[in-house]
Amino acid sequence: MPITQGEVSRILGAADYPVSERTLVQWRQRHLLPELKRVAPGQGQGPRASYAWDDEVLTQAFSLEATLRMRRRLDMAQVLTWLSGFEYPVEEMKERWAAIEEFPWQNSLRNALRDTPDEPFVLTYALEMIGIDARLVGRRRRLSDTFINVSTRLTFDPDFDAGSISAAEAEQIRLDLPKYVRRDASAAAAFALLLTGDDIRRFLGFIQKYWSKPQLVRLIRDLPVELLAQAHRDVRFLMHPYRVWLRDALTEAQTTGDPDQTALFLGPRFAPRLGGFLMLADIQLRWWGFGSHIDQTVSYLDEWLSDEKNRQDLQRVRRDYHELAPMGMSDTIAVRQEWERRAHVPEYERLKVAGSSLLEDLGAIWGPSLAALWKRIEIALNERGEILGTQPELVERFASMVPGIKAIEKAIPSVPALLATDRAQ
Repeated sequence: MPITQGEVSRILGAADYPVSERTLVQWRQRHLLPELKRVAPGQGQGPRASYAWDDEVLTQAFSLEATLRMRRRLDMAQVLTWLSGFEYPVEEMKERWAAIEEFPWQNSLRNALRDTPDEPFVLTYALEMIGIDARLVGRRRRLSDTFINVSTRLTFDPDFDAGSISAAEAEQIRLDLPKYVRRDASAAAAFALLLTGDDIRRFLGFIQKYWSKPQLVRLIRDLPVELLAQAHRDVRFLMHPYRVWLRDALTEAQTTGDPDQTALFLGPRFAPRLGGFLMLADIQLRWWGFGSHIDQTVSYLDEWLSDEKNRQDLQRVRRDYHELAPMGMSDTIAVRQEWERRAHVPEYERLKVAGSSLLEDLGAIWGPSLAALWKRIEIALNERGEILGTQPELVERFASMVPGIKAIEKAIPSVPALLATDRAQ
């Protein structure tokens, strides 16, 4: 359904995200929003045509405004909106995505040289200055210069190879682990006794592949545009429920003045992270040779969701959810009983049958290849398995006391988590 520029401005204002029509014009001129399309006048609207957008532009404009409030930069808001599943030219987004990921890492290096603004930027000198600051903190924890230097390069140096550290450096890092892991240091010391220099190198390689901004930036810049376009097409499809969620919240703002603040507040904060993770996962699966499986899955799901009966049945579920969700805050037992009662209505029964058929068809697409896919995942996680797998009784205890491992696992949506295997495999 077409929506005019004025309507977009009014609805965003009703949701407490005011954007003037003049700003919308500026966003169009900067290609942050698509061009308006000529719309023929409807019956009784006179002879003159008007100009409007497709209705999805409402959620796109909201995403731009919401992320702009968080990041204060239009180029960053555009990339985050793109990662959330909205369309922009992939060629432009590729470099902008890399630049956005590169900025905080490069900014740390530049800040390290802020006291010498007239000197040319030299990576090794910037790393040395960061290392000096890190040593001031590290020495309070009695960490060695070797440990601090390696961790600094692991984080900031794009040319660092964690597997190239010397035997002496690996041994020093092993000895420093109990000091770094301040919680349960005795267990860390016992675990360190079980490690060898090769274990340390593999472990650092694992961290570098899963947590390195320089690695992510290099990956993005090396991606073929065609592959990135395919991945974004898939992410756009998978993120469709998020866009519907936003649209419903904005419609509520227009009709009731009381929109779903969870969608409007949390959505723009988490959708780009989810989209970025799905993009990297899609790329890795295609590198592993599962591109045809992804294409078949997306095509099949698109066809399933386009079926009019399925759409009507899903709309019934959505209506019931919106009706019962407010009750859940005060009476969860009553809500559960009502869901159980409604589960036997015709729409729900049809969805059960259609859902079973859906799972069977997806199983036919992926089933023969699941063993091969699982093998790929095992290879991707091999570094951690080689280090920790020989001592299973210490795995859980070590994972719980090393903040870095937990941080890596939580940060995966925003880092190149799938770089653990070479793309040629």
